[in-house]
Amino acid sequence: MRKLPLFSLVLFACALLVGCKKPQETETLLIAGASTMRHYIEPVVKKFMAENPSVRVVCEGGGSSAALVALKHGAIDIATLSRPVMAAEDDEYLRDYLVARDGLAIIVNPANPINELSMGQLARIFEGEVTKWKAVGGGEGAIVLVDRSQKSNVKNSLEDLLLEGEAFRAASKTAASATEMLAIVRSTATAIGYVTLHKMGPGVKALRVNGVEMSRITMLSGRYPLARSFYLAVHTNVSPLAERFVQFTLSKRGQDLLASNGLLEVF
Repeated sequence: MRKLPLFSLVLFACALLVGCKKPQETETLLIAGASTMRHYIEPVVKKFMAENPSVRVVCEGGGSSAALVALKHGAIDIATLSRPVMAAEDDEYLRDYLVARDGLAIIVNPANPINELSMGQLARIFEGEVTKWKAVGGGEGAIVLVDRSQKSNVKNSLEDLLLEGEAFRAASKTAASATEMLAIVRSTATAIGYVTLHKMGPGVKALRVNGVEMSRITMLSGRYPLARSFYLAVHTNVSPLAERFVQFTLSKRGQDLLASNGLLEVF
């Protein structure tokens, strides 16, 4: 058999090395926490993976409290929170970053003379203690409470803000979506319901709460009491990948993606 020149053998070996190059290893980032946050952060996760092909991001729900426990035990890399960290949960190794805000509007029919309610009055209405509009300075008629299904993240948030997580009383009517909620309140003179800021529509009236009107400014400043804050939290030995994801979420691109999904950017 004819021998190949040494130069040809070198070229052949190089070609084999190139063809057998080890594939790039995949890094995995584990994120878990508030179910509401999971929905909002999906566009950020998709964009981050698109710009980092070797990265796989797994994002799950489970709740803010459970996520903080998992984070401290090293089971996840980042916790998503739909509320501030409580004093009992905080420690010197925990870092949380405010990434977005949102507000819940309390809505009534425009024919309703009520323009404002306090947090205490709202709590008594949703607890079922107050059932007549006259008891809170309104007109005649029974309060028609329009609620969402138990699976609604908006409902869970309002329960946390108004009743510290306790469930609302049985509603007069139930809406399957924000669109249906708006339709019922629009067509029912004595109805009261709730939607998020980005789901607000015509034909309903948003009440002032504790004397504060719901607006972008009052929500970002924290003056509006029915505002939600969304955070990313990390703990102890934070991986470079987790740091990169947090910084990407806080960047203009990340903030624009959150805003496109209905939240208020904070930077």
